[in-house]
Amino acid sequence: MNMYMRYFVAFFCFSFLAFSLFGQKLEEKIYKSGIKTLQIQKKGDSLAPPVIHLNSNNKVILSFDELETAPRSYSYKLVHCDAQWNPSGLMEHEYLYSQFESEIQYSKNSMNTIIPYTHYRESIPNDRIEPSISGNYAILVYENSNPEDTVLVAHFRMTEGKVSVQAEMERINEMSWEKPNQELNFSVNTRSFTIQNPYRSIKALVKQNGHNNRLISNVNPSSYRGNKLIYRNMEELKFKGGNEFRYFNSKSVEFAGENVEEIDFFQNRFHFKLSPDQNRKYKDFKIKKELNGKFQIDKERSDAPTLEADYVYVYFTLKDETPEMSGGRVYVTGEFNNWKHSENTEMKYNFDQKAYENRVLLKQGYYNYKYELVNDQGVQETFYSGNHEQTENDYEIYIYYEDISKGYDRLIGHTLYNSSNIDY
Repeated sequence: MNMYMRYFVAFFCFSFLAFSLFGQKLEEKIYKSGIKTLQIQKKGDSLAPPVIHLNSNNKVILSFDELETAPRSYSYKLVHCDAQWNPSGLMEHEYLYSQFESEIQYSKNSMNTIIPYTHYRESIPNDRIEPSISGNYAILVYENSNPEDTVLVAHFRMTEGKVSVQAEMERINEMSWEKPNQELNFSVNTRSFTIQNPYRSIKALVKQNGHNNRLISNVNPSSYRGNKLIYRNMEELKFKGGNEFRYFNSKSVEFAGENVEEIDFFQNRFHFKLSPDQNRKYKDFKIKKELNGKFQIDKERSDAPTLEADYVYVYFTLKDETPEMSGGRVYVTGEFNNWKHSENTEMKYNFDQKAYENRVLLKQGYYNYKYELVNDQGVQETFYSGNHEQTENDYEIYIYYEDISKGYDRLIGHTLYNSSNIDY
């Protein structure tokens, strides 16, 4: 093969790799079956969205487990994205200060667990990888310094804090299980930040409880007065309140925690049978303190639960005497599986027990979850939970500025608003 042919082959391979990784929307996803418990958290506030300020001491912590103890070499890189998580097309030197990729520095084997695993963790920014501009960032983790061997993709955001966002909630008593009953209104104070045409250059995104299927994007302001953008009385910002999340506590293998009916040990595994869940669609609303779909790793009497918490089988049961009424597939979902409707989380109907059942391998801790029906009409998120205007929900609001001169979507402000008016 002559020099020109080698150059052509190398160029083709690079171009194909670049297209396959960066020519499409970079969704959060785990590609390798042995990887579990992927989390991207704001350092110091694990329940907050992973959003940090540019040029500050804020960090996000990426962590995950692999269910084996053999050493692995994992590297990662950051890809700058637009507001919709499509690669922005910037060159790496345009959004990173120094290195463009790095190995994950921290890895450690689990301690005294029935199921062995290796825990990996990395804080970003660090002295090797440091973003230089605001916006959306996808973290690509891959093996053997080869991005073609990508094992997972995770998301975080960096904000400039140029604008402030104030939100409020109006409850809509529609007396219907199917209609939206929470209306979000908010305003954006642009302060001294100059915006020539807010209807074209400003992109507002709203997400309910961190759920990507509850995301409203590219909302235009209803009015613009001086340095204030108003988003009020808009159909796009009406949401179903849903219901409080179901939850369980598996941090102890000796004593049954909240909503755990029974703990067994057989086949060299711990098995947690949860209390059977009922259809709550027509039940009265009850306030419950929960995490709005999130989960926290924990273990009883442990100073290092990320390494000492075990993986246990959790048995979910949803009672339903008339499964033919649903006309679709039922899934158990939450932040623990990134809200995915997958084969692993699909509930199977047991005609003898008149219930949907499933078993999921999860790390010990405190978990929120819900059941979602998927049928010909799409995702029916309130079919088994009910829909109430009093439900406490988190609303993330992100304000992007499409900067034509710089060629990317700048994240200029954000806020986290809770529908119960809790001060965050």
